[in-house]
Amino acid sequence: AFVDQGLLAAHPELARIELPGLVEMLPVPGGEAVKNDMRMFEEACRAIDRAAICRQSYVLVWGGGALLDAVGFAAASTHRGVRLIRLPSTTLAQADSGVGVKCGLNAFGKKNLLGAFHVPHAVVCDETLLATLPDEHWRSGFSEVVKVALLRDASLFEEVERRADEVRERDLEAALPLIRRSAELHL
Repeated sequence: AFVDQGLLAAHPELARIELPGLVEMLPVPGGEAVKNDMRMFEEACRAIDRAAICRQSYVLVWGGGALLDAVGFAAASTHRGVRLIRLPSTTLAQADSGVGVKCGLNAFGKKNLLGAFHVPHAVVCDETLLATLPDEHWRSGFSEVVKVALLRDASLFEEVERRADEVRERDLEAALPLIRRSAELHL
């Protein structure tokens, strides 16, 4: 399992989770920087190899979209694809990238130049993880909700407009249905 260090700092209880067959839980850096550095990809591939992960095993990743992308690309590349379970921890990841099939890295100055399509075996969105996000990260995820609403669901866009003040105030009752609908549209 790979877990974003920032998420682990905000939720230290994650380090105490016991899962059957869990070989190792690796705290790793999160954020867009992990997609700009091949070392995260290489470290993930080494850890998958060290744990003797095979195509019947699972790789878990807890974090935001960039970490899901980097570890997802390692899972997609190792043994031509090992099972991946994503646990997105940001608004953006729960509304968009966590449920998608794309994974990859930035390279040679280009965003997502290297990558693959790798369908996750499972996606678990724990909404309680959103409570500790900084306001900037909470709000930025709603850009994806707006984008998919503009492209695919006018009524969702109207709902985002109507509930914008509540979302800005981090009212989960208002925000969670918007995040869920965005995820459904991305599926």
